[in-house]
Amino acid sequence: MLELAVLPLNVGLASYLLKLVRGKDVVLTEELLAFYKGEYLWKIIGVQIVAGLIIFAFSLLLIIPGIIYGIKFAMLSFVLAEQSSKEMQEEKAYKVSEKLMDGHKMEYFVFQLSFIGWEILCSLTFGILAIWFVPYYMTANAMWYDELKKISK
Repeated sequence: MLELAVLPLNVGLASYLLKLVRGKDVVLTEELLAFYKGEYLWKIIGVQIVAGLIIFAFSLLLIIPGIIYGIKFAMLSFVLAEQSSKEMQEEKAYKVSEKLMDGHKMEYFVFQLSFIGWEILCSLTFGILAIWFVPYYMTANAMWYDELKKISK
């Protein structure tokens, strides 16, 4: 049940990082908690649960389709962070994420592979290195999303 409560926090973090990367003034606590209001909360939870189920279903078939669908929905938190509660439609969020990643799946896969060394070092230090790595990783993903948005226009 705790995992469901953290899903809007993930979208709030994505919103915070996007504003930070774009050079806007932003308050961390306001952005993190902004998506816990009203009906938007349930839409975020629903969209991310369905995406997780789709990825899981394709992973049951074979590993490769699960990876492909995981990459298709990799930008879902950022897409949800940019949509307002009135314009948000569940199907639109999936399609926007898929459209952004269209033609860039292999690039994103290689981009994710570039972090393997850091992840190994995090495990060797029993997670202590994660204090520095996780913010770096999350910011890099926000920058990746921002570049995808520029390219797709």
